[in-house]
Amino acid sequence: MPLHEIVIDVDHGGARRLPTLLECRDPSRGGQCLSQQARRSFEIEGVDHVDDEQRRVGGHVRVAMRGRKSFRSIEAEHRQGGDHVNRIHDNMIDRAGASLPMMTTSVSSSRPVLLFNKNRDVDPAGHDHLTRVAMAQRIATLINGHYAGVHDSSAIAGHPYFIPDNTLLREDCTVLGIQGEDDLYGGVVPHAFLTNKTISHPLPDMQAVAPDSWSPRLAQRIGNTVLPGYSAFSRNDAQLAGERLLEGGRVRVKRAAGVGGEGQAVVDSIEELMSVLDGIDRNELCQEGVVIERDLDDALTYSVGVLRVAGRQFAYCGTQFMVEDRNGIEVYGGSELHVVRGGFAQLQRLLADDERVEATGKAIQYDAAVSAEFPDFFASRRNYDVAAGRDSRGLRHCGVLEQSWRIGGATPAEIAAVEALLAEPSLDSIVASTHELHRAGPVPAEARVHFDDPYSRSGPILKYSRVHRHGNPT
Repeated sequence: MPLHEIVIDVDHGGARRLPTLLECRDPSRGGQCLSQQARRSFEIEGVDHVDDEQRRVGGHVRVAMRGRKSFRSIEAEHRQGGDHVNRIHDNMIDRAGASLPMMTTSVSSSRPVLLFNKNRDVDPAGHDHLTRVAMAQRIATLINGHYAGVHDSSAIAGHPYFIPDNTLLREDCTVLGIQGEDDLYGGVVPHAFLTNKTISHPLPDMQAVAPDSWSPRLAQRIGNTVLPGYSAFSRNDAQLAGERLLEGGRVRVKRAAGVGGEGQAVVDSIEELMSVLDGIDRNELCQEGVVIERDLDDALTYSVGVLRVAGRQFAYCGTQFMVEDRNGIEVYGGSELHVVRGGFAQLQRLLADDERVEATGKAIQYDAAVSAEFPDFFASRRNYDVAAGRDSRGLRHCGVLEQSWRIGGATPAEIAAVEALLAEPSLDSIVASTHELHRAGPVPAEARVHFDDPYSRSGPILKYSRVHRHGNPT
């Protein structure tokens, strides 16, 4: 069997834990990360070498392994106290011959990169979490750090860099020690309502129910950068908003915390509106809210954003595309992004297509409105979905659908582009994409797969990113 390089979880602070296989790379395939299915049957004999300092520090260590024993059997033996497994777990096996290559950056000296889950119901084997793990590993490389797993409130040496699964609040930063954009891949807001879709629209009237710290001025600042619509936090207010918008044609009802098009319904009558609202839990409606906005036919959704990672800034404009899931329902299938060095100003200078220019301008105005209303807001990832299309009566609209100040669906394309631009300093821009497949299909040779599980019971079975070509966006 050829030699493979894997990442395992080792003891931390003296605590003995079951070793966890986090990553497996095959040097014979250009260092490509093996699929989840391949990792399940991966065979090892033992750790060739881990130095004492890395063993003492603990965390996640990159080691070389080869052999004939499956990792699942290794885990089973560990539960039974097998000596062979304990030696692996303690990283004490020293094979005869030369030591094999280790991480280029010492674990003890590099910055730990941690996932932080605000959602406590994370499926550790699900595509969302495994994609975040893959992105955390790649971001760690970009910032010369090391991936150190999921934050679990235990003390960690160094000043960690965090990758949260949702927008953080100021109180989270106090606990985690986050001080600014260079401490996370995501964003920080002062109030909980700023983490979801409801911030984009005004309330239906001045007497409407609103969460604490709600700012009517934000909707005024945002103005026409969004589609016509309202936010509501009670059944009566949602019904009022829907009835008012239905006078101008079909509307879309969106649960505030929905992701990737989930939790949405299109209604064309008051009866349909009432039925959809009946299906939303009262507590959810009061705590998180709902968005009622104009629905568009054949809308094209743009992804516009700006990033700060590895001490540099990048901006992009691209488009999203849809695919059919295993039930024949259209769902998010990925994004293709035109990424440039610098911020929004550099991006605007390179755009030529009128609609891309308009979509980017809407996102910039939206971003500026939030920053002006909440000066203590900051984010290293600012992503805005902008839709352009016509409503059921033929009127054209272009506006921001929602913001994302956290790791998101377009992140694999973002990171692929950043990697390519940092590798080739002479380039000003590049095109990269991310793809989510719900049925078996070909994978381009140059793609980087970050999730592959043909037996997944829900969601995509394959996710990958790739760099397409160099050049300026059009």
